[in-house]
Amino acid sequence: LSQYEPGRMMFDICNNDLRSLISDIVKSYDMNEAFKGRGEYRSVSLEYDDNCPSELEFDNLKIEQVINNLIDNSIQYSNECVIHINVRKSDKFITYDAKDWPAIIIEVCDQGVGVEAGEEEIIFEPFTKGSLGNNEDSKGLGLSVCRDIILAHKGQIWVQNNQGEGCTFSIILPLKHPYN
Repeated sequence: LSQYEPGRMMFDICNNDLRSLISDIVKSYDMNEAFKGRGEYRSVSLEYDDNCPSELEFDNLKIEQVINNLIDNSIQYSNECVIHINVRKSDKFITYDAKDWPAIIIEVCDQGVGVEAGEEEIIFEPFTKGSLGNNEDSKGLGLSVCRDIILAHKGQIWVQNNQGEGCTFSIILPLKHPYN
């Protein structure tokens, strides 16, 4: 677990193709028999806005880990698992070191149980699980690791609750990493 402590993760931030990364992730779930064969309707879809650049500066493996974690959480907390991933250029900028950086937004939307009102912030803390979930196997680390990865990219992550109708996890990332 120590490798996930803030400041201990190693990053390889360079130019990568976000559209290809997320497309490959979506395809991997579509081809996964365990994902499709649980009896409920399951799908993962991607809508990548044509006006949104594909080339960004990020750590490919770490962002893949974040997207997979958010999809896996959606699967764990949904009966009928329909997950939509939307990627678009952000209208807002990330301000870092007194400079505004153009950004993109990645949204992972599901139809699960949602997040209890008031728990939108604490679910990102280590060893914390939302009260609406019933996943006994969870250690409550996944969203905390996701947050740490996104913060290391100088981005932000948050959840918008649609209790009873699922939730939307949003990530905003700068197109260019401020230190590259």
